[in-house]
Amino acid sequence: MSDEPPSAARVAASLLSARFDDWLTPRLLPALYKVVVIASPVLGLAAIVDAWLVGWGWGLFATVAVPALALGVIVVTRVACELALATMVMAEDVAGVAERLPRLESSVDDVASEMPRLGFLRLLSGGR
Repeated sequence: MSDEPPSAARVAASLLSARFDDWLTPRLLPALYKVVVIASPVLGLAAIVDAWLVGWGWGLFATVAVPALALGVIVVTRVACELALATMVMAEDVAGVAERLPRLESSVDDVASEMPRLGFLRLLSGGR
């Protein structure tokens, strides 16, 4: 993933592309998280005001419950964003290993052909 911020035209082109050539999710997750961080308290405050307009019991309940729910939504969103980013980093790492696999396979074959035979392996495998 590059550290330079992409242009708006490139993000729009990547968003509308059906080929999925570019990882767009790492660029969209910070914006999604900011929207959730801003919207949760605003919607929570609106819910509290609405609950107070319905009645004092509902208002008192909403005053206690809604901030915890808003914080929970923010936490779950953060965890989901970090999980998505970690999955993408892991996918890039696995792709790098897959690219190097043919060279690794030949190295392992070379080492295996040069290793002396180990007697205990023959006993464990039921060999002669």
